[in-house]
Amino acid sequence: MKLATAFVASTLLPYAASNMSSRELEMYGPPPSGECDFGTNYTTLENVTGACPFEVSHAKVIISDESSVLRYNAVVWMNGDKDTTMLCFPNQTVIYKMTPYEENVTKVNFDGDGFYYIINGTDTVADDVENLVSPGFFYARDGIVDATVDTITSAWNYTNATGPEFLDLCDLMAVLWVGPPSPSEEDDNDVVEPPATDSSSSSGKGFTNPPSAAHKSAHWQIAMAVQALVLFTSSQ
Repeated sequence: MKLATAFVASTLLPYAASNMSSRELEMYGPPPSGECDFGTNYTTLENVTGACPFEVSHAKVIISDESSVLRYNAVVWMNGDKDTTMLCFPNQTVIYKMTPYEENVTKVNFDGDGFYYIINGTDTVADDVENLVSPGFFYARDGIVDATVDTITSAWNYTNATGPEFLDLCDLMAVLWVGPPSPSEEDDNDVVEPPATDSSSSSGKGFTNPPSAAHKSAHWQIAMAVQALVLFTSSQ
């Protein structure tokens, strides 16, 4: 059950080094106190499977929800390693609108700060949408996101995602979990085990389908790398 830390770091960090800025870690990264400033009295807490290659917790502290304007604080973390991978998002605001579209289908629109998880095998992203990929878990700052929702299956089809900043939370949490490599890690035989991971989503579908062209991104590469690490570790 031994896996060198250097192997994990060398697999996941190339994307982080070229695309993940220290600004994002400073703004949203784990707080020195060990908890977000707004505390742990969560209004909602969801366990998300099938979006990242590991289970994720997503919690909100609702400040107000009036006239389709939601104000809230939010926190996300990789299950099994909250202290290392916690991301804090205080003082978020989003305006939401839901409109019946056709039988069993509703159009939804979000304008502002929001979190969007695309479940593998259930949710889809239109080909011309650049800021989201399936599967994935994303934070949009001051963004506009449109989707249609099947009210029977709860499947989402994202048709638009625009705005100044979209963060790939799966990637960011993976980078936080791995940490920067040290010169001595190549000879380190310490046990390195990722948090408990379920390769299947809540709908019974997992990361088994080959990636489409849209999936061939840094996100998908990291997702597959993490899954490979889990399989490698369990086989030892």
